[in-house]
Amino acid sequence: MFCGLVAGGCGQNFQNGTLYWSPATGVHPVSGVALSAWGGREAGPLGYPTTDYFCGLRDGGCAQGFQNGRIFTSPVGGTHALTAPIDGVWVAQGLERGTLGYPITDAFCGLTGGGCAQAFEGGRIFTTPSTGTHAVTGPIQDTWIGQGLERGPLGYPVTDAFCGLTGGGCGQAFQGGRVFTSPASGTHAVSGPIQDAWIAQGLERGTLGYPTGDLVCGLAGCRCKQDFQGGTVYTSGTGTLPVSGTIATAWQATGSEGGPLGYPITGVFCGLRDGGCGQAFQNGRVFTSPAGGTHAVSGPIQDAWIAQGLERGTLGYPTGEQACGLAGGGCKQDFQGGTLYTQPAAGTFAVSGATATAWQAAGGEGSLLGYPITGYICGLRDGGCVQAFQNGRVFTSPATGTHAVSGPIQDTWIAQGLERGSLGYPSGDLVCGLAGGGCKQTFQGGTLYTHPAAGTFLVSGAVRTAWQAAGGEGSTLGYPITGLMCGLRDGGCVQAFQGGRVFTSPATGTHAVSGPIQDTWIAQGLERGSLGYPTSDPYAVSGGTAQNFEGGKLILDASTGTVTRG
Repeated sequence: MFCGLVAGGCGQNFQNGTLYWSPATGVHPVSGVALSAWGGREAGPLGYPTTDYFCGLRDGGCAQGFQNGRIFTSPVGGTHALTAPIDGVWVAQGLERGTLGYPITDAFCGLTGGGCAQAFEGGRIFTTPSTGTHAVTGPIQDTWIGQGLERGPLGYPVTDAFCGLTGGGCGQAFQGGRVFTSPASGTHAVSGPIQDAWIAQGLERGTLGYPTGDLVCGLAGCRCKQDFQGGTVYTSGTGTLPVSGTIATAWQATGSEGGPLGYPITGVFCGLRDGGCGQAFQNGRVFTSPAGGTHAVSGPIQDAWIAQGLERGTLGYPTGEQACGLAGGGCKQDFQGGTLYTQPAAGTFAVSGATATAWQAAGGEGSLLGYPITGYICGLRDGGCVQAFQNGRVFTSPATGTHAVSGPIQDTWIAQGLERGSLGYPSGDLVCGLAGGGCKQTFQGGTLYTHPAAGTFLVSGAVRTAWQAAGGEGSTLGYPITGLMCGLRDGGCVQAFQGGRVFTSPATGTHAVSGPIQDTWIAQGLERGSLGYPTSDPYAVSGGTAQNFEGGKLILDASTGTVTRG
């Protein structure tokens, strides 16, 4: 027997172990594996035994209690001592019958920040002076191990696992973040600015729900993102913000953060007109509404849309995506109230309503008219409106409808005063494919004809009636080569055509003169000569053609081509 041990204790060795006694603990034997594992004996961290060695524990395990801990042995884990504070946490979670099971290592120290740990069948317990003592188990432990345990960005656990969360989830807080697990989302860590944003929106109870992916960095601009059940949280120089739902779908269709829109700079904002919502990005916006769907708006089209009042303006919400590759490098986007077109040389303007219909009928941006260069301008004569395009205009008025004007016909119409001139508003669209490659367009005050060789001139009133009676531009008269010229004898007027003239006077009416009969009439002085004005159109006679004049008749012999006066 030997005495003089710590705290007045004594001991006595036997063949298979040693009996230890102290005033505080009584007499208990320590033998076999327990004796081997009892480091430092009574002077060590465990102190004196407080129980005998007892077996019959789960899976064939045995144990012995000591003043400051326990020694457990099991077939699967071997024999290991547990001391405070790790022992206290293990006891609280059910000892070997709890989720941790038996210890499979002794405690090991010298970890980061003065930490110690001990491994168990079902997890680990870590302890540090600053974070306390906490167990990490199951999928949360697996995720934590995957990111580097206490040496990783999460650091040490600062709480035990907590369960009973939405959807059967559990979570655990660490120095640098949290790890959450749920049957639907798996197990993922959340940390840094993304964790802050997620907390601000209500953690797993918010619209984002649980994380469904790990942190992914190396995005455009060296930024990061993390997927959640209800969307994705992005962190960049513009802040940390979620993108979700149909807005996320539309944004991703443009190329996400690597596309023209860039990163989000606001969260989703709702309460807009007609139940709409929107989200702003570095270089654009995505808007969604029940009537318009969800679409991105960016670049010059966004600028023009903002200038007209966004969704509260006449254009309303976008109803389609921006489409590029148009003629001349142009782009367009449809809105509830029209379409915005943009082209480097023309600028960005909306085309809508009857003007859009007329412009499209003329061929749109790929036609002679080209792109819009102004917005819609009203306050014209008789309630009219106009929109200018690169090579023409579209005019509309209550009396005449909506029609495009372009090319030489527009030039001539401008020269006579546009809608304020004698021609008034256009009353028909441009019609081409006439004889010899000509075109025409009707106006309130007449019809403008244009031909490459003849030029562009108005034909109206009685002159047009007579010209059309003679066969118009397809007859021997051909296209007009002058406008109507008045100031002739006795109040007469004349208009010259490629193959003749049409004369009109109060006394004689309106009649066309052409061919050899015109040549003979010119030679005798036209209306100022003895024949005066024509009083009839040419008419057939035996062997030729005749035409009556104030002072006589001219007869063309078809066989000889000679003209005689009758």
